[in-house]
Amino acid sequence: MGQLDTTRRSHVYELLEENAIGPEELAYCLGKEPKVMSAMLRQGSHLHISDDLARQIEQAFSKPAFWLDGDDPSDNTLTH
Repeated sequence: MGQLDTTRRSHVYELLEENAIGPEELAYCLGKEPKVMSAMLRQGSHLHISDDLARQIEQAFSKPAFWLDGDDPSDNTLTH
């Protein structure tokens, strides 16, 4: 699993926590199959969050483009 997959999954879990929802509710918000979404978010999954799906998630939750990728210029998180 690549770094981008890890980063995207981590940010999706942040969204789930922020919005007090689970993978099933996320799937319904996006019009996706809940079983597929749950499998996609599982640690070590061979399923990837595609670029299109990443942009759809960002838009649905009012996040800036490429936020799931860790490319949010407004993110002022310090990493020391």
